[in-house]
Amino acid sequence: MAAHPDLAALEHERRALAAAVEQARLMPNPELQTEVENVAGTGSREDDDAAESTLRLAQRIELGGKRTARARVAAASVDVAAAEIELRRRALAAEVTIAFATALAAEQRSVLVGDLERLAADALRSAGSAVKAGAVSSAERDRARLDQTKAQRERALRERQAKAARASLAATWGATVPFVGELEGPLDLPITLPPRNEVSSLEIAGHPAILHAEAVVAERSAAVSLERAKRIPDVSVAAGARHFNDEDDVAAVFSLSAPLPLFDRNQGALAEAEARLAKALPVKRDGLARQPLR
Repeated sequence: MAAHPDLAALEHERRALAAAVEQARLMPNPELQTEVENVAGTGSREDDDAAESTLRLAQRIELGGKRTARARVAAASVDVAAAEIELRRRALAAEVTIAFATALAAEQRSVLVGDLERLAADALRSAGSAVKAGAVSSAERDRARLDQTKAQRERALRERQAKAARASLAATWGATVPFVGELEGPLDLPITLPPRNEVSSLEIAGHPAILHAEAVVAERSAAVSLERAKRIPDVSVAAGARHFNDEDDVAAVFSLSAPLPLFDRNQGALAEAEARLAKALPVKRDGLARQPLR
């Protein structure tokens, strides 16, 4: 578990998403704006005496709870990543178990065919002695030699399969060379499953696959809320000072601006988020109603 590259990559992704939560909670940065008017003109405005200089500090204010919704999406993404890690851990445990049993069985088959090869060699020697004694025909010796050849080929095949199985076992923890240690364990352990009516609903609800599905639903629900919040336009407020060169006077200036949602009302992004949420929701048996996982 500690050395597998998949788990390491998922853990890095979880840390990256955790950092994204902090970023999502931040307010927009203020803007420092400056402008100079009535310069490089003609006639009475040829010089810079009529110039007006303005310095503003502007701040965009997010409305509709966008920052909270954005942070909720980021936090839900961390939960999805954590569920993916646990789901991958369970899958990896199953893969290692299957790979170990496969390698152990291949080892034992290789030992068995080795014994068969030795028996075939003994049978060939016995047949050769019997032929010399005139007890059997040479056909018996040829048949025994053919059996030995088959046993040798079978042993070579089983050895290659055992080596490949060891390589597959080592690959489950990220190794690039076959495992060379000794494999021990029984292959005849009885496997018993509890009756279906004895399986607790709490055990099912706590399964990593269920938890992952619930985390995905929560993430996509938060994404829908965020896209709905984005339909409300933000406003920008600014305050500053304006300097009049001709009279050397200063006056305060204020401004307020907001986009008009005439064309882009975030309708496409909202429809996309709702469709992705519908995809993650479980389907009832009638195939029509969808309800969130609880």
